[in-house]
Amino acid sequence: MTRILWLNRHRPKQEQVKALKDYFGDVEVVERVIGFDTDPSVGIDQIQEVMRETNADEIVAVVPITHVAELTRRGIYPLRAIMKREPLQERNHLGEIEFEYIFEGFERILEASIQTKYLAKNEVAGRDRKKITVVDSMP
Repeated sequence: MTRILWLNRHRPKQEQVKALKDYFGDVEVVERVIGFDTDPSVGIDQIQEVMRETNADEIVAVVPITHVAELTRRGIYPLRAIMKREPLQERNHLGEIEFEYIFEGFERILEASIQTKYLAKNEVAGRDRKKITVVDSMP
């Protein structure tokens, strides 16, 4: 039996558990919530401790990208649910478009890296903020 640690604030959908069974055969999904929103000090060591405590063979982790990068550096290659984002006709109480997330499968994260540089004041001085574009990377 493959033991899968589900480290996410959302419970797995039935189709996600079915897909895991299709990939790994007999599985036990162990759900845990680690509060990155409420406790930013939660780190890789705590994640690895939960993996040890639960005897997890695999991990589905929705964690900060810095954590994913460190997990892969430590030889842990988490699974990621591929979710297609579909706009709904309804809008929420703020008038914003609501979305439905449709499960499409899993992928294994083999490597994650982040390249950064400090932002200097002269890089943004005089810049028209309206020209800043946010690109949604969701498929």
